[in-house]
Amino acid sequence: PASGGRRRVIYYVAMSLDGFIAGEDNDLSWLGGREGASPPDMTADFDYETFYRGVAFTVSGGRTYDYVAAAGVGNPYPTSTNYVVTRRTDRPADPGHVFTSDDPADLVAR
Repeated sequence: PASGGRRRVIYYVAMSLDGFIAGEDNDLSWLGGREGASPPDMTADFDYETFYRGVAFTVSGGRTYDYVAAAGVGNPYPTSTNYVVTRRTDRPADPGHVFTSDDPADLVAR
């Protein structure tokens, strides 16, 4: 943990211009861009390697994990453990991921 015994938390999220992180019925398809378009160069404006070296772990939701897994992206955070907060903790093992039903605030406080 950072000074004072507390972790520094960085809230990093993809969000649409209208301020939503998901569409109707928790749809995340907008993350993939236009059909047939190349994915954006995520390293062009930000040094993700340096950023992720300073990250102890990530926390995401089960639906986001499912969307990324179905898209065939693999582990988007290969240098750290990704806690996936879900009610379905009996998921098949996936290297680099820990499936948990713990409160995200409790994960950060550890």
